[in-house]
Amino acid sequence: MLFTNVRFRELWGIPKTMELDEEGRALMQFAISKVVDPKAFVDLIERLHATDEIVEDQIELKDGTVLRRRTVSVNDFFYGRTRVWIFTEVKN
Repeated sequence: MLFTNVRFRELWGIPKTMELDEEGRALMQFAISKVVDPKAFVDLIERLHATDEIVEDQIELKDGTVLRRRTVSVNDFFYGRTRVWIFTEVKN
C-alpha cells in the first residue's frame, strides 16, 4: 500500500486510528469485513496482481453503499509492476 487519501478512508469507513502497513494486510482484512461478497472481492484482486488487465466494476458494501472500482496496472521504476485502484461512490 503506497498511498491512500482521506476520501478513500471515508468511503470505506476506515478508522483514523487504523495503521496501514505497506503490504496492505490490515486494510485488506478490514475491506473483506465490509463487502457483501468477500470471496469475489478477494478472487478479483488476486487474479489482477498477475495481469495488466484494466477492470471497472462495482462493489456492494454491507451497509448498502455501492462503490465503483477502477484499476489499472502501472510499471513503476522503484516498485516494479503495481496497481492503481480508484474507488468512487455510486449515487442512486
